[in-house]
Amino acid sequence: MISPNSIISIAYPLIPGMTKKWIYEFSAITCICIGLLMGVFHTLVYPKMIKTRNIILTIFLRITVFTALTTALILVAFQFSGMPSNTWKSNSLPEGSGVSVMISMILMEILVGMVVTIRTNMGKNYFRNFIRNAYFTPSLEDRIFMFMDLKDSTLLVEKMGSKKFSSFIQDCFKDISAIALDLGSEIYQFVGDEAVLSWQIKTNKCFSNALQMHFSLMKLLEKKRQYYIDKHRKFPEFRSSIHSGIVSAALVGVYKKEMAYHGGVLNLCSRLQKVCRDHDADLVISENFHNHLIVDYPFIFLPITDIELKGISEKQLVYKVMIDTASLNQY
Repeated sequence: MISPNSIISIAYPLIPGMTKKWIYEFSAITCICIGLLMGVFHTLVYPKMIKTRNIILTIFLRITVFTALTTALILVAFQFSGMPSNTWKSNSLPEGSGVSVMISMILMEILVGMVVTIRTNMGKNYFRNFIRNAYFTPSLEDRIFMFMDLKDSTLLVEKMGSKKFSSFIQDCFKDISAIALDLGSEIYQFVGDEAVLSWQIKTNKCFSNALQMHFSLMKLLEKKRQYYIDKHRKFPEFRSSIHSGIVSAALVGVYKKEMAYHGGVLNLCSRLQKVCRDHDADLVISENFHNHLIVDYPFIFLPITDIELKGISEKQLVYKVMIDTASLNQY
C-alpha cells in the first residue's frame, strides 16, 4: 500500500514538506545511476585496474573511485528529484545516516566485486552450475573439446628462462581467452603450455565455432606479431586438436573444488596432438567431429587414415584442416 503524504511526513521527519514524489524519484534515480555505474566499472574499468601488481592499492583505488562517483551521483539525484541540493546535509537528518548509507553501498560494491571475480575465474557457465549445485552428482554431457598446444615449448623454456616464459604464456592465454569468450567456449583448463577449451553442444554452431577458434587465434596473433617480438623476442604458434562426444561431468574436490570431465573423448583429443606433430599439421579433427560439421568457409579437409594412438584400441580416421591464407581475412 502506498502511504499518503501525511504518513510520509510522520514516518520520515527529515525535511518539512517531504512528499512521496521526492522519495520515489530520488530512490529510482539513485538506484539506476549507481547500478549503471557499478556495471560500467566492473566490465570496463576494474579489469584494467586489476593489472596493477599491488592488490591493496587496487582495492584502495576501487573504493576511492567508487565512493567519489557515488557521492557525486547522489548529489545529482537530489537535484533531478526536485529536492534542494543542500538536503543531504540537513540538520534534520539522523546523525550518521549519510555515513551508514555510504558504508552500505561500499560493502555492496565489494560483495558484487567478489561475485564478479569468482564468476570470471570460474567461467559464467561453471559459476551458474556451481550455484545450482548442478554437478554434485555426475551427469552425462555431449561436448566438444579442443586442445591447443604451444609449439616448441620445451626449447622456449630453455632459451627464455622460466620467468620470461611464464610472462610469454600469460599473454598467449589472454589472447586465447578473449577469442574463446566471443565464440561461446568455456576454458576448461590451462595446463602448462596447453589450453583446453570446451563447448557444450546445443546447436550445430558450436562445431563451426570450435573450428573457427584455431584460425581466429592465428589471425589475432598475426596482428600482434610485432607486440610479441618486441616484448618476448618470440612469436607464438599453436597446434590444435578437436574431438566431440559424451563425457561425464562432475564437481570434484573438497577444499578446492573444480569441474572435471571424464571419458575417452578427452583421451583421444589429447592423443591427436601427436598426429599434428607427425603430419606437420596445425589443426586436426576427429571423424566424429567432422561428421557434424556444416560450414560454408573454404576449409580443406585432408583425411589421414589408419591412425594408431597410444591407449586407443581402434584405428582412427582424422582430418588435417587447412585454409587458404587469402581466406583467413574473412575471420
